[in-house]
Amino acid sequence: SVFGTVDSYGDTIAKGAFKATLREWKASGKFPKLLLQHGGGMFGAADDMVPIGKWEEMREDDHGLFMRGRLFDVGTDRVKATYAAMREGELDGLSIGFRTRKSKMDEETGVRTLTDVQLFEVSLVTFPANDPARVNEVRSAGDLPSEREFERWLQKVGGFSAREVETIVSKGFRQLKRGGSMPTDE
Repeated sequence: SVFGTVDSYGDTIAKGAFKATLREWKASGKFPKLLLQHGGGMFGAADDMVPIGKWEEMREDDHGLFMRGRLFDVGTDRVKATYAAMREGELDGLSIGFRTRKSKMDEETGVRTLTDVQLFEVSLVTFPANDPARVNEVRSAGDLPSEREFERWLQKVGGFSAREVETIVSKGFRQLKRGGSMPTDE
């Protein structure tokens, strides 16, 4: 969801509209479900309501609702097709499933501004109602993280000092990113 844009239903979402629901989800230890095409709608099969992945990060930023997630079991036909369509840029829309808690209507323009929403799910969709709500990066499990992401991970999870991180990155990670092999002590 991108702030300040009017979607195909005549709604716009105000910055801050997700804060309460994100707090509630954080307290539950989960995030809203990651579905494909909102689970197939009213006439979809039961399998359509099974999440195809998991959101691992979700927050408001200055642009809108930011999310990072991953697909489950890329070995299944359903997820293989989803992943292939995402890599090709053909399945790149995002859409929220929500309940409006607070809104205000601009009688002059007919635009409803959502100021508080309760999120249930965020789906990968072919045609998002909020057109600029898009997937902006698709990685495979084999893709290496950025150097900055790897440095943060080494410090946070590995407990390495800044000096140790620099050594690890310069002697191994950069070599892997260039497509070379890992240096050995031989």
